[in-house]
Amino acid sequence: MQMYSLSYHDAKRRTICPFENMTEDGVLDVWSASKITYNNSTLTWHSPCPSTSLFPSASLCWNNTDSLADCLVLPNTTLEVVDRSYDVSDVDRHPQMCIKFSLNNSHHVHCPFGHVYKWDVTNLAIIAGHLRISIISKTTASYAGQLCTPVVEECAVVGREHYVSTEWDSSTADLVLPLPFPFVGLCVQVWRFEPVLRGRRIFCLDDPQVHRRGGLIVGATLAFVLTLILLGSFAYHQLSKQLSGFCVNRPVLLVSSSDEASHVSAVLALASGLKAELQCSVRLALWDHCASQDSIAHLGPVPWLHAQCQAVLQAGGIVLITWSTSASDTYKRKQESGRAEDRGGEESRRVYPQCEHLQLASSENRKNHGTCDCNPEDWTDEIKAEKDMNGATQNTKCGERALQGCRSECDEKTSVTALVLDAALSCVQAALQSNLKSTNFILLYFQRKGSDESKTNRTLPAVLQTLPIYNLPQNLPELVLELSLGPSRRNVKSEGRESAYKKPGCWLWLPGLCWAQHVSWRLSQRLHNCDHHG
Repeated sequence: MQMYSLSYHDAKRRTICPFENMTEDGVLDVWSASKITYNNSTLTWHSPCPSTSLFPSASLCWNNTDSLADCLVLPNTTLEVVDRSYDVSDVDRHPQMCIKFSLNNSHHVHCPFGHVYKWDVTNLAIIAGHLRISIISKTTASYAGQLCTPVVEECAVVGREHYVSTEWDSSTADLVLPLPFPFVGLCVQVWRFEPVLRGRRIFCLDDPQVHRRGGLIVGATLAFVLTLILLGSFAYHQLSKQLSGFCVNRPVLLVSSSDEASHVSAVLALASGLKAELQCSVRLALWDHCASQDSIAHLGPVPWLHAQCQAVLQAGGIVLITWSTSASDTYKRKQESGRAEDRGGEESRRVYPQCEHLQLASSENRKNHGTCDCNPEDWTDEIKAEKDMNGATQNTKCGERALQGCRSECDEKTSVTALVLDAALSCVQAALQSNLKSTNFILLYFQRKGSDESKTNRTLPAVLQTLPIYNLPQNLPELVLELSLGPSRRNVKSEGRESAYKKPGCWLWLPGLCWAQHVSWRLSQRLHNCDHHG
């Protein structure tokens, strides 16, 4: 405005611009005097003063509250102006999508859009640390989502964008965003980017419309974990109570059948494993070195074995006989020797009459003493003198055979292992004949890897083939179950080992089987470490 006096010709004029540095009250007058009209694709600003300095700028904002003053400004959404009209043709026309007019640091918010829009968010739910956004679309389109944090008048983005598409009209799609922890105070902005719609919808996670299934899931998870802990504790106590009776101080008599180093190592490894892993009270001739009244040194091998076998059977224990190929050869040789003695050596005396005095002497010695009292050195000197004098005659050949038999007999008679094995076999024979406690005997065979089990059974004496046979280490789990169940609960022929385990009183049979597998693995490691191969 220009001001001057009419009293003077060519008076000085003074120019005043009242809208420059307009006060807040002046801007409020502009807002109240202006009018806005909406027509589909345009928004027109009407003002009684057409000055361009009174024409405000406009941008999009999202209103999440009842107060328009808290409308969050959306970045890069300034509306284009054409003939004092704003272009809103590509704006996401949602009732909460508003226009924020700005003039001289003063703002006015106007929400012109109705309830007709092309897509919508139907559900928001927090599930297992993720935000699931359900979108329904009237057209085929692509959508994006991104977390943000409200700061002053805008929402600062957090993390990367996530995308989802709807493939046909009136279809739904789920947009899933991972949530950081904690996610208190976070919001999510969702928009359509293909075809492009300007404006982003913002939903805060503390809004009541967000279904907080996370609390329900956490509560259900805690209840489930607590239930598992209670059930696990109960099962542990029941399992400990059940397994505590397995092989605790159960007597086991372990009989070795060979003096070979590899076989002895395997027997010692098995004995130490049964004692350490199953807490069995193992009795082994190789371990009995004490000088007590009932020791093997005081009683002798045969009486000691019979005493131990009787004590183990009376206590409900088990006798384990470890068999070997050398034991089969020894047993076969003794059987043939016994049959030859029963025939009285008639055939030998007919063929080699010169051997009669040696055979009779050997027979009388075994009959009277039960031990080998022949002197191989004396027989060697006598045979050598006979050869030097008369050459290789029938007497010298007979003497060599007698010397060989004497040496073999001396080795067997002086071996504690052989005497103990003979006594054990007699116990098995007596048990089978009396049909009493024969189930307390188990035969073990340290099988070479890759060997044939049928050949193993064919080398066994007939008296032992009726016993339960286990090839180690292949059948260690079955052996552990036999030792844990005990003879009184074992019925191999009728129900088998696993079915016997599944009785009503043994409802924890599956943990028991797992325990047997674990113990058998530890025992197999002991056998493997002893480098047994036969």
